[in-house]
Amino acid sequence: YPEIGDIEFGDYDGDGKTNKIDCYQATLDVTKWFMDEVDKRFAEADFKNIELKGYVCKSEGITRQNHDFEGDFARDAAK
Repeated sequence: YPEIGDIEFGDYDGDGKTNKIDCYQATLDVTKWFMDEVDKRFAEADFKNIELKGYVCKSEGITRQNHDFEGDFARDAAK
């Protein structure tokens, strides 16, 4: 998932403005946008022998070592 920082990501919500990943909600929003975009493009590709089963986080485990919200983020992003 994207790291929180004052990072310009682009217009992922369609309002015509560049969005920044500067808080938990922005991180969640851009992650959900990405997952929706992958789902859409995968469906449009109409693969016959490939099924999209899920997503993998950049780390293989959830730890509060880097951010206190990682457990909550995994739960919220899966909704």
